[in-house]
Amino acid sequence: MLFEPQKLFVFILLIFFLSIFFISVYIFKRWGNPLPRLFLEFDKKMWMTVGLGLFFFGFYFLFIPLLALSLNSQKIQTILSFIRHQPTLSIYIGLLIFILFTLSIYLARLFIKYLYRNRTKKL
Repeated sequence: MLFEPQKLFVFILLIFFLSIFFISVYIFKRWGNPLPRLFLEFDKKMWMTVGLGLFFFGFYFLFIPLLALSLNSQKIQTILSFIRHQPTLSIYIGLLIFILFTLSIYLARLFIKYLYRNRTKKL
């Protein structure tokens, strides 16, 4: 087989996101921002939340296929065996991952808020 299905999927996904990015850059350069009338009263903090949500969703959406590329049946059996023999530790590891993702989102919001406040002070 010329391409493995997982690698082909990741490649197509990458091409899709890059094409959307370049199309949006073209639209913004050619006609300007098309959304100001629609979201005129949309709060700036809400934009920050939406942007961060899209960023982390995109990260998650690319992380899972890349993780799937590195797993084979032996690794999956080892992981499932570990979960079966150590359920409490597995729950703690899952909670730790959840806490780290939540903390990274919170820290990114704090950083953006800091940058936004410093920018408004300079103006």
